[in-house]
Amino acid sequence: KFSVLQGLSTPAPTPEPTPPPTMAPTPVPTPVPTPMPTLRPTPAPTSSPTPPPTIAPTPEPTPAPTPKPTPRPTPTPLLPAATVDQVKEAQYTILMSPHFHTQGKVTATGRRNSSLTSSSRKSTSSSYKAMVVLYLYGGADTFNMIVPLDCHLYDEYQAIRQYLALGPDKLSRITTAGQTCKNFGIHSRLGILKTLYDAGEAAFVTNVGNLVEPKLGNPNAKDCPALYSHVDMIHGSQTLHCQMGAHYKHGGGGRMADALAKGSYGRSHNVYSFSLSGKAPWSEGVDTRRSVISGSLKSGKPVVKVPDRTETETGPGFKPGATVQKIMDNMTSIEFSSVYAKEYINQFDESVSSFNKVAHALQSGDTQLKFPDVWYGYYMEPLKQVARLIASRSERRATRDFYFVAYHGWDMHQKIEEGLNFAFGTVNRALTAFVNEMKAQRVWQDVVFVTQSDFGRTLDPNVRRGSDHGWAGHHFVVSGSLRGGKIFNDYPFSLAAGNLADLGRGRLIPKYPWESYMVPIAKWLGVEDGQLNTVFPNLPNFNSSFIVQDLF
Repeated sequence: KFSVLQGLSTPAPTPEPTPPPTMAPTPVPTPVPTPMPTLRPTPAPTSSPTPPPTIAPTPEPTPAPTPKPTPRPTPTPLLPAATVDQVKEAQYTILMSPHFHTQGKVTATGRRNSSLTSSSRKSTSSSYKAMVVLYLYGGADTFNMIVPLDCHLYDEYQAIRQYLALGPDKLSRITTAGQTCKNFGIHSRLGILKTLYDAGEAAFVTNVGNLVEPKLGNPNAKDCPALYSHVDMIHGSQTLHCQMGAHYKHGGGGRMADALAKGSYGRSHNVYSFSLSGKAPWSEGVDTRRSVISGSLKSGKPVVKVPDRTETETGPGFKPGATVQKIMDNMTSIEFSSVYAKEYINQFDESVSSFNKVAHALQSGDTQLKFPDVWYGYYMEPLKQVARLIASRSERRATRDFYFVAYHGWDMHQKIEEGLNFAFGTVNRALTAFVNEMKAQRVWQDVVFVTQSDFGRTLDPNVRRGSDHGWAGHHFVVSGSLRGGKIFNDYPFSLAAGNLADLGRGRLIPKYPWESYMVPIAKWLGVEDGQLNTVFPNLPNFNSSFIVQDLF
């Protein structure tokens, strides 16, 4: 600035230098600190943010003394030598106690007398009889099991069944009396039925199904709910009280067992009811508790099931050690104050007792089988279990037995010819083995074997060469005490499409209820006339013409 002012001062003699003060703004350019941009390198501090990452606080967690949890092991001295088995024993103790399963205050009041199970009742009868139900789950097409021949019904059968109709060459011919047709044919894969029928030890009951009261010719009659439904019709056919719905749990077999156990006129029986198909309602009574037994065989060893327990002779299962067994024994010897605790202990004791007795009975039955190596077929192993239990009848002191056996796979909506050939062949193999075993044990005259199913099927086939859900069907009964060689109940008067019993597609209304052959079986077993209406709640709706009178 000084040099510039000096250069301007040379013309100073003139009075006009006053304007130079106006030049004072020139210093304004002095803010030419434009060189200040040179300070722009100061943005270099932007690199300074990089140091913050260097202050990585991550090392701070390291000071956290992770070893502090180590004090937790201090409780270990409380169980110095606890093993996994001992922990399980403690869990069993808790889970088996009435305190765990009931509400309210539970206290011990004294020593309990062991409850008597159904199998330990004193019997006034020394005779033995057994009923075996083979349930064909899915709705069996029994219109191809027994077929009318040499009459107009066979013509109607061929017309409506079309390509499902069986020719005479695929049927085993039998004769009967009292039917529209004299001659009938049994499916050729059921050779055992032909043999037994000719010997008077097999019979057919036709035109049966779930009914509350007579329906044919009575359109206003009460119907079972949800006709054609598997679940509802299965339940109805097993409880024989279909109008009560699927929540009614007492079955026909269980109620027969109740009546026989109570007895009348001074007669009572030691009764067992076995289900080899899970918790089937057929086997459950009001007082009679079913024993649920697996139908499978593992290397010839049974699998026995009781509530929430499984046991095998070899292999996994509930096998209590000495400590747990002692706990169980002690627990079932205590009388508790609470009514709920008492009931729990009663049921617990009965389950354990029943379990042990059935397991022992199966072992005993093995030694009593006459043909232990005969194979009943993969799907019919439960029937061999029945043979083993029947063989143990003396060991169990049983005078009446009920058995429920299941064979699944009868819902044949397609390829029914192949399906029935296989299914009937499977039944034939097992039934042949069972009959031979019963005859060898000399109890064939004391055993009755029957079939049931959800419902029959449509006579009219579907496009997949199968049949669909129907209503009326046919079944068979076999026994050494039977007055067989006959077809009971009126076979449908017509099989033609649109007949009075046809609800469409050959879905026929049954004329007879299940009771038509269950009632005479109950009476053969010893159920008294005065007990029948309790055992069969719908029986008052049917007069005697709906019940087979001379089955035995």
